[in-house]
Amino acid sequence: MAECQLDEACRMEIEQWTLTFRYQMLDRLRTDCNYYLGYGRRCSRYLWAGDVAEQIAYMRAIWDSFSQDQKPEWLSMLQIDDYEARMMGMDQTTEQRGNEHDLQTGR
Repeated sequence: MAECQLDEACRMEIEQWTLTFRYQMLDRLRTDCNYYLGYGRRCSRYLWAGDVAEQIAYMRAIWDSFSQDQKPEWLSMLQIDDYEARMMGMDQTTEQRGNEHDLQTGR
């Protein structure tokens, strides 16, 4: 997977955002991904970041900025990985990866 890393300045800026704004922004990014994969016809101009790799990097950075008890119940890191795979044209879904994880861990 092509991975985009945000620099430390971007991560520090995200940490300065209010908790409410981080939830709102993460949901906005998620909504953009859904549109991109559907009616947006995979056009990057509909993504807030303007680029799939950067969009996913922001989603990960925002998700990571929450403490464990603040992590959104409506979006997991596994789902962000799934968005990345689908948006980058990879076919493995969250369910398939979850099943593979269960096989590897014996759960």
